[in-house]
Amino acid sequence: SEYAKYRSRAFLNWFPDAIVRRRYEGEQLPSSFDLLILTGGPISAHEESRRANSFLTDDLILLQELSGMGDKAPFTLGDRLGAQLMTFAFGGFVEDGKENLVGWNDINLVDTHPAFQGVDRLLHCEIHANHIVQLPDHARLLASSTFDAIEVFSIGNRMLGTAYHPEVTKYDIAWFAENTGLKLDFLKPT
Repeated sequence: SEYAKYRSRAFLNWFPDAIVRRRYEGEQLPSSFDLLILTGGPISAHEESRRANSFLTDDLILLQELSGMGDKAPFTLGDRLGAQLMTFAFGGFVEDGKENLVGWNDINLVDTHPAFQGVDRLLHCEIHANHIVQLPDHARLLASSTFDAIEVFSIGNRMLGTAYHPEVTKYDIAWFAENTGLKLDFLKPT
């Protein structure tokens, strides 16, 4: 989809030499990698969705395997759907929402992490209906907001999950408005 291609370009701004694999189109992961970013999409990570989209089950199993590697594992970012997969992979729970959250949200850091070193404030874009409501036992809550008690979490030293769009900047908003029909405003259920 046009949205997926746009999102890939957004992450490529951060990592220009990255190899993008569109798992939902059947593309396979490379045999090795230094960094893994599992991004979002219009589906959920719940069991019925994993049954309908086998790549989700494959990615969930991959997360479990990477966790077993400890500090030798590549750094892994789970971004919305990826964070949901992390949650389910390690025993947490994600609730299906009835309303989409769309807009900018103040996210409050509640614990330290190297990814947020020197950061005083997080203002990020949220576009989702599913909410992580229970973290796995060994996960550490890093940030929350008034709309989601769990916005950012870590699992060990190599996995980070975000419930928001870390890649969206103010420059992306025009694209969203033009191509998705979503009105991005200060966060309120739609």
